[in-house]
Amino acid sequence: MTGNTVFGSDYGIVLSVDGVMVKSNNIYGTIFAGIDVDVASLKVSAVENNTIKTVTNPNLGGGTGIELNCHNISSNRVHSNTLMDSNYGYGDAPAEFAGSNTYLGVLSKIDLTSCPGGNVSKSSAAVGRLRPSAISHHCSRANHSAPHPHLRC
Repeated sequence: MTGNTVFGSDYGIVLSVDGVMVKSNNIYGTIFAGIDVDVASLKVSAVENNTIKTVTNPNLGGGTGIELNCHNISSNRVHSNTLMDSNYGYGDAPAEFAGSNTYLGVLSKIDLTSCPGGNVSKSSAAVGRLRPSAISHHCSRANHSAPHPHLRC
């Protein structure tokens, strides 16, 4: 799952099995999360070098760049992502998660408070947020373009 562009969907990419590399994707204008890591732990998969911009969950005033779902996810497997314009860079992160990323317009870099054993979230200074623009439902993979609400792997 490399080199995709995803526009305007609930989730950009949902990682539901270990073994898939999620690298160098561009995800814009999602509602809940740019990437949802829905795997108990990652031993093979890596989530890195992705750009996620404008996650807009209207119920929370903003969404999450990468949702970790309180799973046993190591910072060694999920890192080097660029996260912009959302409430959380990483949501529901396990207590030991650190993350090494670029954050722009993100209110809280890593949410460490929602999971058992969590502590205070690592916050960035509040920054002005861009208003999401009208974004079409479009997914482009290599040279193939087709309407697609989100990618699931």
